[in-house]
Formats: sequence, structure tokens, C-alpha cells
Amino acid sequence: RVFPRFAAQFFKSSKYEVITTSLVVASVILLGFEMQSLADRQPTHVYDVGNVVFDMIFATDLFFRIFAFGLDFFRGADWRWNMSDFCLILLCLLADFVLLVLDVREASAGRVFRAIRVVRLTRTLRMLRTLRSTREFQKMTFALLSSTKTLLCSLLILFFVMYCFAVLFCMGFVDARAQASDSDTIDGMEEYFGSVPQSLLTLFMATTNGISWHLAFLQLLGTGWVYAILFVAYVVIVLFGVMNVVTSVFVESAVMSAQHYKDILIEEKERAKEVAKTHMVEVFKHIDDDRSGYITTEEMESFFEDPHA
Repeated sequence: RVFPRFAAQFFKSSKYEVITTSLVVASVILLGFEMQSLADRQPTHVYDVGNVVFDMIFATDLFFRIFAFGLDFFRGADWRWNMSDFCLILLCLLADFVLLVLDVREASAGRVFRAIRVVRLTRTLRMLRTLRSTREFQKMTFALLSSTKTLLCSLLILFFVMYCFAVLFCMGFVDARAQASDSDTIDGMEEYFGSVPQSLLTLFMATTNGISWHLAFLQLLGTGWVYAILFVAYVVIVLFGVMNVVTSVFVESAVMSAQHYKDILIEEKERAKEVAKTHMVEVFKHIDDDRSGYITTEEMESFFEDPHA
């Protein structure tokens, strides 16, 4: 029983989390080198051996954790993380069996091996388990989750503005196609505003610097100044109006959520103080044998000499 207790304490320590996180990072880096070798059409046998070594290390770690925690491994507070590790390691060991024992190569099971590599890449989620005890990470996560509703509302407003202008510019393309005789102008407009979805994509790319908005402006300029001026108005409204408002509101929401997080921490500290205070009162009541409300030297010595205290 001594070894499982010692192992359980080690698995709960921060040193263990740092070691496992370092191994996960190393395995993901190895996966990146393997992908680069595949892209360069170079052999990957060395990386296959490295993946097997990492899988055996993680499988050994899993075995000792199950041995240390017993059934609590599957029903404890971290049972979701443990089950994800369990399933991930089983899949990786299955891939190693197929690769080494059955000698199935990439050409005959390409999709299977791509799926296994994606599964191995999900090991990076293990780092979240380590970072969750970090105060800054908790603060950022709380701020992001609290600002999700604000972000969705902001995206909805931005989409509504973009959709209205996309319909206008698609309308301009339809009018130009019905009136213009220059096929080059029509082809250029069709590439950017040939449909409502294409117009939405063009506006989104022009807003996020996916393309220079000057290119889309030149295409609309072929239809006349009306749609060109509307496009400039869209750029001004979105870049100087909507985006700044969205950014300010989102930042304000994040700051308020961070302040709320501080308030929660303060409440937790106050609650911990109350628990400690209550525990101390119970201890002093236990020391005060005669219930006089005062603790004498004899009562204190008797308390320290009591092995069951």
C-alpha cells in the first residue's frame, strides 16, 4: 500500500504535470518532423519508432496511474481527462500494432494513419490539464467564456451589415451584366460579385485584409460611380465604425468578466477563511474540557499529549 500511496501523491504533484506536458510537446514536435518528411518524400521509419516509444511511455504512465488510483481513476474528479487519455492511448497502441505487427503501410491505409496522426495531435489538449491550475490561464478562460455572448452578437451585427451590402453589389453585377457589352468587365465582376455568397466572401476578405479592397473597388467602378461610392461607404462603415465598436464592446466585456473573476476569488478566500475559523473554534472547544470558555495550560498540555487529538 505504500507504493500506490506514494505514486498517487506523485501523480497529483506539479512535477508530474510538467513532465507529462514536456513529453506531449516532444511527441507533437516529432509528429511535425514526420509530416515534413512525408512532404519531402523521405522515409519515416525513424519517426515510426519514435512514435512507438512515446506510445509505450504514455501506456506505462497510464498503467501506473490506474494501479495507483484504482477505481477512482474512472470515477474520480478527473475521470473525463482520464478516460480521454485511456481512449487515446488505446488508439495509438492499435496504430502501432497495425504498423509494426501487420506491416500495413501508408499506401494501403492512408486515411487510417491520417486519423491516427490527428488523434496523436490531440495530445496537446493534455496541456490544458496542466494550465488549468494557473491563475492567469483561469482568468483568460473565464474572460473568453464570459465574452462569448458578446462576441456572437457582434458577429451577427457584422454579418448583417455585410449581407446588406453583398445584396446591393450582387444587384449591381446583375444590372451590369444586363446592360454592358464588355465581357472583360463582366468576367471581372463575376469573380468578385457573381453571387450573394461570392459577394459576402469578397466583402469579408476585403475587411480582413484577405484581398486589397482596391481590387474589388475597381471592379465596381466599371458599373459606374454609384456602386463604387457604396463600396467606399461599406469600407468606412465597417472598418471605422462597426469594427471599432465591436472591439471596444468585446474588450469592455472581457475587462468586466475579469473583474467579476476577481470578485469570485475574493468570495472564495472569504469562504475559506470562514471554514478555517469554524475549524479553529471546534479545535478550541475540544481543548476546553471543562467548557469554561478559557483554555488553561493543563488543558493545552493534555491536548498535545493525546495521540488521538
